[in-house]
Formats: sequence, C-alpha cells, structure tokens
Amino acid sequence: MTINRLLNTTACLLLGFASVAAQQINVSKNVQVSLARKDKAHNETLIAADTNNADHLLGVSMALSVGWDAMMHTLVYTSFDRGKTWSLTLDTSAEPGFSGDPACAFGPDGAAYFSAIFQTPGKPGVLRVYRSKDGGKTWLEPVVVPALRGLDRQYIAVDDTNGKYRGQIYVVAQTPTYTVGNERGVLEMTLFRSTDSGASFTMADKRSPSGPRPVFHPGNNVVFSDGTTANIFIEITVGVNDDGTPGTIVMYPDRPNSAVKMSLSDDGGETLGPAVKISDQYVSWPAFGVSTMPYLAVDRGSKSFKDRLYAIWPDSRSGRSEVLFSYSADRGKTWSKPKTINDDRPFPDGTQGPDDYLPVVAVNQKGVVGVTWYDRRNSPDNLGWNLRFSASVDGGDTFSPSVLVSEGSTVHQKDRWIVRGKSFPAKTSGATMNINLTHAAFTFSAGHTAGLAADAAGTFHPFWVDNRTGVPQIWTSAIDVNGEVIPNGSTSLATLSDLSNNTLIEFSNFNFDAAKNELMVDARVKNTSKETITGPLEVRLITLRSELAQEVILVNSDNGLTGAGAVLDLTNLLPSGRLQPGETSTGKRLTFRFTDFRPLRQGREFKTAYASFVNAEVRVLGKVETVKP
Repeated sequence: MTINRLLNTTACLLLGFASVAAQQINVSKNVQVSLARKDKAHNETLIAADTNNADHLLGVSMALSVGWDAMMHTLVYTSFDRGKTWSLTLDTSAEPGFSGDPACAFGPDGAAYFSAIFQTPGKPGVLRVYRSKDGGKTWLEPVVVPALRGLDRQYIAVDDTNGKYRGQIYVVAQTPTYTVGNERGVLEMTLFRSTDSGASFTMADKRSPSGPRPVFHPGNNVVFSDGTTANIFIEITVGVNDDGTPGTIVMYPDRPNSAVKMSLSDDGGETLGPAVKISDQYVSWPAFGVSTMPYLAVDRGSKSFKDRLYAIWPDSRSGRSEVLFSYSADRGKTWSKPKTINDDRPFPDGTQGPDDYLPVVAVNQKGVVGVTWYDRRNSPDNLGWNLRFSASVDGGDTFSPSVLVSEGSTVHQKDRWIVRGKSFPAKTSGATMNINLTHAAFTFSAGHTAGLAADAAGTFHPFWVDNRTGVPQIWTSAIDVNGEVIPNGSTSLATLSDLSNNTLIEFSNFNFDAAKNELMVDARVKNTSKETITGPLEVRLITLRSELAQEVILVNSDNGLTGAGAVLDLTNLLPSGRLQPGETSTGKRLTFRFTDFRPLRQGREFKTAYASFVNAEVRVLGKVETVKP
C-alpha cells in the first residue's frame, strides 16, 4: 500500500529512505588481495565461497599489463584462511592474445571452477573452463566449451545440493547470431551445461530477444535448494536503422529503455523457461562510467525465507545511476516493487550525480541479505568511488543505513594512469593513418562486475577495486551482520497476515507547522474486504521519502524507529477489537518532521502539479477472524 496516493501526491521516489536500527554491521580491516601483481591494474572482479568450508574463498579478476601492448588477461586468487591472506594460483598472461570476463564457482567436495573468454589474434574467441580438485591450489588443463563466435560475459554456477543434478555445471552467456551473409544479428541468451563435473560441455538451450531488442549484458546464474537454476539479464530497446536493422541503444527522458528479466530451468539445464519481467529499467548509455549488469542471489535454506530470490541492478530513472532492488517469494513468478537501496542524496549544486553503480547482492545461510555498490557521494567529480554495504534481516523489505567498507578511495587525479594506443591503417591510397592514445579500459568504472559472497559461517566477503596505492588493486573485507532474521522485522509481527490488499488508510485533519517543519495528520484504517479483521492491527513502514525535503522522519512511531521499519500499533483503535467489512477505525495522530526543504522549481523532478511531502510504502499487518463451521 502507498500512503502517497492517499495524500494526493506523486509516486516519484527521489530520496533514500530513513534509517533501520534492526542490526549491527561490523566491517573488518581491508585486505589487499592482489599483492602478487601490485603493479598491474585490476578490474572486473567476482568472488565465490565454499558452502561447506568457511575458510575457503576464490576470487577472479582481469588485469592489464603495463607495457607497449597493455594486454588484458585473467587471474585467480585463492584464500584458505577466510580471506585473511590470498595466493595467486592462476595467471593467464603467458597465453597468446588476451582473456577477459572471468567467472568462478565452487562445486561439491570443494572442487573449484574458473572460466574466461580467450582471444588469439586472427582466430575466433573461445570459452575455457578450468577445474581444480584441490580447491584452487592447482589447476587442470582447461576444457574448451563449444561456444559460438562472439560469445560475451559468461557466468558459471554449480549444483552443490544433494538433489539429482548434484555436480552439474551451468554456464550462461550472451551469444550473437549470424545471418547467411555472415552479418551479425541479434544477441541471444545461451545456456551451456556439463553433466560430467566439467570434463565436457554441451550447448543446452538458448533464447532470442523479442523484436529488435538485443539481450545485452547478462547477469549471473544461481542454484535453488532443489537444483533448479535461474539466470538474470536485461533486454534493451534499440533504435531501428532505415533498412530495418537494429540500431544503437537509445535513452528516453520519460520512459524506460530496458527491462530486467529472469529465466528458470527446472530440468537440469536441458531447457530455459520463459522469461519473467522483474522491472523496467532506465539504462545509462554509453555506460563508460557506470554499469548496466543486474545480479541475482537465492536464499538456499534459511528458516524464514528459503528459496526467496533477490535481484539488484543499476538504474538511471532519477537522472543519475542508483541501485534498485526487488525480491520474489514465489520462485520468480512475481516480484516486489523495486526500491532504491543507495542512501545518498543528489549533488546539491544540481550537477549530475553522484552515480552509484556495480551493485551486487548475496544472502547467507541465516537469511541475511547483503548488498554492496560503488558509491560516489564523496567524489565531487563523479569519477572516483568508495565501496558501501547495507543489509536486510526481514527478507528484503527494509535495509539498514549503509556503512563504508573501503578504507581507501579511488581518486583519478592521483593515480598512475595506464594508457593504451592503437593505429588504424589507411584503407585507400593516399589516405592518412589514424592514431588513438586513450585511457585503459574501465579506468573510470572498474569493469562490468564486482564481487560479494557469503561464506559457510555467514560472513560476507566483498571483492572490489580501488586505486589507493596508485594502481587499481583488489581489496576485500569480512563483514558480519548481527541481527535476528525474521519476517516483518520482529517476533510480534512475524505471525501476522499481510492485509494491505484488504484495507485502505484514510487521512484527515492536516496541519503543517512551518516553524517546526512538521506535518501532522490523522490516519485511520478502513476494512475494504468482505472479512472481519481482528487485532492486533499494525502498520509497518517499508520506505519513507519526500520530494520536497532532503529527509523525512516519522516522529511518533510505536517501536521507536523513524523511517523504514517504523511500526504504528492501531489495535486500540478497532471498535470492540474488530473491524467489520466496510468499517473504519478511529484515528491516530501522526507527525512527520522534515529536514532541508529544497527550493521549488519546474522540471523533471515534478511530473505533476503536486509534489509529495510524504511518499511511503507500508504493510498493514493483522488477523482475519476465523468463521467457525
């Protein structure tokens, strides 16, 4: 339910929601992972945790050699002491050509897997999968996946459940089609699988986009507790050329240009199911300084939220890149309304930013949901970044205020820039040659991916890049979240039913005190269903924002919280302890307090004549009277 529609205000969500004091987040000292290659610029990281051994972590990255060719290659780092120290166990720089798009995973019995795309000059690129029987200490010769020419950004997942598909390996990637004339066509989502622990791979299934929409930038894939797999991706709208062929990606000021989608496979990867839309997306393009990738996590076995899916992605609908989040409690069939996770504010001078990007989500065995993102609130040039972390202990309904994870910052005015150069030969006699010297790839974005994993003991391990040493290096930390995971945030609310579709909240007696920056209003609940509602009756805030002020809080909640997670107890307002169909409770006086009202001005921020004092999502919780036969 949304309060704003009842207050006759707009639905545009501009600001981060208020604090949730439901858990304590402890961040350990940063550890430099890439000391063995401290002279090389790293980017595009991912990390995996062994679900049976909390000491066992595996991380991958791309790295750029500093030299005349500045070739990209891939690296594998392994830790056997829970991330305190790391060893470089695989370096592909000796391979001819270059490699990129690394991914990693653990399988049953501590087996480790690493995949990357290798490109040799003059030859089609190939996808290789490396296997390690000793958890990443040593690696067998790679297996070449029979991939299509032009394959891009793959991810790897392994079924380590005790189900019938245990040990199967799934690789999902973006692949192009080619016409009979060898022209490159649409981009497809392709699933590869191995049924022999990675000794060989076959193409299992693939899906084409709808119309002139390339499947662009796939996200990762995950495995449910029963062996069902899911993958996430975005499908972007493109322009159409005069000849009817797909053109370039187009950004629209007033409508989305992409959709976040996911697909399931419940037959061991033999087929991909129909895609389900999670949300519209506003993709920034070109995405040189931000990102487009979505990311997916699944709760593999917590008591309260088993097999709940969590999705996160960057989105620019507000005019800057922000982090959006949604969850599914029915294995991906339906998804919650997206909410903004980053809790920073737009730059006060009206310049674009700060941009928040490269979001990642993970969930531990207790059901704690953790998210990280690259955050630019402390970078006035909107180019540098820090890493921040936030957590949810109520299944993704509310998130804590974010905490700073990175002890160092990326600052581009102080780093040792790595420059790449190319020359392009003249195509006709008498024509000039073109020379291009430019920054190395991902200088201002750190790649397309970042890492976050939860180990077997529940600790979160982010895996990120910053240039505090003067060269972009990989860093990690151990993050513990102390707090009980429970539906609706408390034991007293956990057993109540969601009555948001059975009720409305009605408002009256508005009074705005300009001297105190406070809005007071009476609220009462109306039973719009055909069933009798009984106490207890509680209203819990999921988000709380304002379009007119930098911050809004609820002063008089009944649990002491002032923003997301705040609870209003309406039980004593029910006539005779019940609310009959069509009946309305008595009123409760609410007080909202505002900080730093923004100047009113016409523009994209105000899409209607009314801008909202309060814009909130709430959940009405209670019980329905059981009719005795």
